[in-house]
Amino acid sequence: MNKNENNRNGNRRERQIYKDYDIFPGKIRLIRNDGTSVIVDRDEAILMAKESGMNLVQVAYNKTNDPRSTCKIYDFSKAKYEQKKRDKEAAKKSRIANAEAKEVVFTIRIDDGDYNHKISQIRDFLIKDLLKVKITIKLTKREMFNTKHMAVDLIKKILTNFDGIAVLDNTSDNGRLLGCTLRPLRKNITAIK
Repeated sequence: MNKNENNRNGNRRERQIYKDYDIFPGKIRLIRNDGTSVIVDRDEAILMAKESGMNLVQVAYNKTNDPRSTCKIYDFSKAKYEQKKRDKEAAKKSRIANAEAKEVVFTIRIDDGDYNHKISQIRDFLIKDLLKVKITIKLTKREMFNTKHMAVDLIKKILTNFDGIAVLDNTSDNGRLLGCTLRPLRKNITAIK
């Protein structure tokens, strides 16, 4: 099974973190606490780690330029926790980036209560879920020819509610459907939360 695939429980498989004798034997690049690196034997580095009460943890392995593993003397449980935290953050960013846009449909003859409810829905999608929102104005055939300017005014009215929260991504005019897509401004939303 690929490490990016899901296992039977639906959970994403964690990236393997190698420590101590799991690291490939031979010379390794050891990064010290002061940031300098030195090339030592794996067993010697493990002894150094054991003396300090820590583990030798592999932080990188680069096959192309340098065949040596890059390791650090580190607390293994802390390394595992930080890796889990990074994986969770990466999964969240991936989920946000791949998320489909939510669609909210309006008509030009919308009541104030319905309008306010849909505006609050859009606000929740943008702020809480950090999703793109597609706003669509549906027109009947008669409205398409006579009152298209009212639909454009309604879109402008809707957009004024989200000045600091979202930015207009694109617009579309497909005859009976007028629409636009809003993308959340992440830096402003974190200040609001």
